[in-house]
Amino acid sequence: GFAGELFSAALPKDTTRLSSTESTFNKDDPHRIPRVGVIAIGGAGGEVLTNLYGKLPHLSCSIAVDTSPGALVGVEANRKILVSNSTVVRYGSSLPPKLQAHHADYLKMQIAEAVSGLDMAFIIAGMGGAAGTTISPVVAEMLGEKRIMTIAAAITPYIFEGQQRQQIALAGTRALGGMANAVI
Repeated sequence: GFAGELFSAALPKDTTRLSSTESTFNKDDPHRIPRVGVIAIGGAGGEVLTNLYGKLPHLSCSIAVDTSPGALVGVEANRKILVSNSTVVRYGSSLPPKLQAHHADYLKMQIAEAVSGLDMAFIIAGMGGAAGTTISPVVAEMLGEKRIMTIAAAITPYIFEGQQRQQIALAGTRALGGMANAVI
């Protein structure tokens, strides 16, 4: 069924990434506690982060990323990143996914600064819409380049949201699976 396809699509093709972070934790100091962060992308990710905010005592940082300034206002996070320019601010998440990915690339430096120093990151993203589907693979790729172990939680659409949204979610989850160490 759809869930089985989604799960198998989320498995990384290259399993060497799963073992590539064995020297990341406590490399220089065996007593150092690993720095763990949560990166919430899009509306669904922001909702989850807001519900978890303050309840995870060992969390080093929380970052919310979205294309809508209004959505970021209600999110509880240590840092908020608006992926936009004047066009995105005006039209919000109704922009085509390719254009949103372009803006995510444009702001890679800002996102890279926000995740600096992390040993492990959890990405929480709603799939099937625009922000989570297009920005989460870009963020996961950047985390991989920085050798930060990355586990992503892909929130899939409800069945009543339609087959097209489910197909977009599946494609986005596949893209995310190619960049993250693991996708749930």
